[in-house]
Amino acid sequence: MLKEHISFFRKLEMLADLVLAIIAFYWGYPYAGYTPILPCFLAIWMMLLYFSGMYESFRVKNVSDILLDIWSAAFVGIGIFGSAAYLFKLEDLSRLFVIFIFFGAAVLISAEKITALVFLRQLRKRGYNFRNILLVGTGPRAQQFIRLVE
Repeated sequence: MLKEHISFFRKLEMLADLVLAIIAFYWGYPYAGYTPILPCFLAIWMMLLYFSGMYESFRVKNVSDILLDIWSAAFVGIGIFGSAAYLFKLEDLSRLFVIFIFFGAAVLISAEKITALVFLRQLRKRGYNFRNILLVGTGPRAQQFIRLVE
């Protein structure tokens, strides 16, 4: 049951990130004049966020960890996208536009993740979105596990 809920919310989170990336793309569109790159931008952005660990549990992440993951993905994305544009000789593609869409997506997704993190932590303080653990034993391994969980 929990795994199905986690899978659903992870897919919902990915969809929200895609929508925000599309908004960032069209926000920077007046500087572009080149829309066929949208699927490539979305694929690179989602792949970078996924491999940076953005879609793992937020329970143990700090705000600084989340921001580091997002912004490192943005900088790597600019490098990958710029390199691909050079290799495929996309002369119509502005470097400013590439920087703008990745930074715009990073700003929007950072705001989304921080808002979600604050909201979920407030729910946990009220007793929701909480998991209980029953630990049997009093040995050194049990004490170590208790310190890890706390």
